[in-house]
Amino acid sequence: MRMRKDAKFYVVAIILVALIYLAIKGTSSNRDFRKAAKSKLQLTSEQKAPPSSCDHHELTAEDVKVSIVVSTKANEDAVITQTVNSVLAHTDPSLLLEVLIAVDKMVTKDRLQLLTQEFAEYSPLVTIMHGQTGDRLKNKFVVGHSAKGNVVVFIDDTVVVTENYLNPLLETLKDHPEGIAVPSYDYFTEMTASVEKTWSLMKWVFGWRLDIEAYELSFQEIANRQQDISMPAMVFDSSAFAIYKTYLEKLGSIKHDMRYAGSTDLSFATWLCGGGAYVVPCSRVAKVQSASTSMPGENKMKHMVAERYLTEKYLRLFKRVNPAPVSLTKEENNHLTIEKNFQKKCHRDFDWYMKTIVKEDVFVPSDEAVAYGYFNSKSGHVCFRQTPAMIFLGYYGCKMHSRGKMFEYLKSGQLRSGNDCITNGGKGGSYMVTDTCDYNKSSFKWITNKHRQFKSAANQCISHATDPYKENNERQVLMFTKCAEESNPSSFQWQLWNSFIWLDGV
Repeated sequence: MRMRKDAKFYVVAIILVALIYLAIKGTSSNRDFRKAAKSKLQLTSEQKAPPSSCDHHELTAEDVKVSIVVSTKANEDAVITQTVNSVLAHTDPSLLLEVLIAVDKMVTKDRLQLLTQEFAEYSPLVTIMHGQTGDRLKNKFVVGHSAKGNVVVFIDDTVVVTENYLNPLLETLKDHPEGIAVPSYDYFTEMTASVEKTWSLMKWVFGWRLDIEAYELSFQEIANRQQDISMPAMVFDSSAFAIYKTYLEKLGSIKHDMRYAGSTDLSFATWLCGGGAYVVPCSRVAKVQSASTSMPGENKMKHMVAERYLTEKYLRLFKRVNPAPVSLTKEENNHLTIEKNFQKKCHRDFDWYMKTIVKEDVFVPSDEAVAYGYFNSKSGHVCFRQTPAMIFLGYYGCKMHSRGKMFEYLKSGQLRSGNDCITNGGKGGSYMVTDTCDYNKSSFKWITNKHRQFKSAANQCISHATDPYKENNERQVLMFTKCAEESNPSSFQWQLWNSFIWLDGV
């Protein structure tokens, strides 16, 4: 009898030792994953001390389990290896449940096999899933719906995450459970350099061609915000974002077989269907910024997005900016019908979105406008902003919505911004200045030629040159000069027409 008790005791002891061993081995295995991944990272992160506002509380494993979906076309330009290694190196193993690699449908079997071999040492943590479509964003959602975690983080193969990227995203989701949390980006041309976190806030805006562009706000501008610093994003770059699985399923249950046409489409859907998108400056990632190229069918997809979301006023504006006719196939028309039906189920419309979320961050030209835009050089490198002295000084580095005052060119000939119009000004009329619009005065009226230069009745054209009066340290200034002859090609190098979007139907 005593021997039986001793035997039971030894069996229980052996089981306990085995369990402890497996637990230690599992922890060690996770550490090995992180150590191996860090050793393979070409991209390192130089840790600047973050602002005190970025002191986030640690989230326990009981709070959340994370599935990370890495989307890849697995071509030579991708940095898929760096992406996955950065995820494994910089994600808390107590939170990380799995890494799912969503591979494009067009990837060859040989390339797929190479990827499988490359990440074999991380199995079963890393799983490669061959997509059923060549649509990157749709592939993301298909794989995301099969994720096991209660939070899904989507990352493209052009993105590398840095230390402490995850917790700020998770805390933002806790505050906005029906929302999308977006990290801030530092853009690079290659992933072989060291990343220095700027700790600035990335803000995305869109134009009426439905393109998006990012620019940075200084951290001081948001320093008075609360600890979890996040800011509503009217649109965002969908290369990296986090979302609760329940909210992902809510979106997917309504649009199961519906294609998203890119970041703008996803942004509109999120806001108009009850959710929201929030950019988080304390979460930083690095992204390879490739040269901007037009994707096949891009214009058609933008028209479908416009038809789906934009109310009459804004749809009319979109079509004036994008006058090229678009012909949809039967399948595409069916998809558009599904998308419109989805939109009807949402309780917000585009008028609400413009008034509540966009506000004054996107310029809306009037119906009287022939064209609208900023004044910048033909090369696109010098942009002009009006100083307190009313003249326009040139600044290098043009970015959408950060270039100063936006003007619209009216059918009646005025160049107007708000209630001010362009007219000749100081120094004998040489400087370009603004004054309260007078629609009856010829000095406020401009005509355009086939080169779309702005020309006055006195044969003066708007151009820019080094300040001839030496009052602005030889800076470029906007001036009125005698219009150049068309026979001299170089005479047009500083003309400004290309910075304006010309509208159809006027």
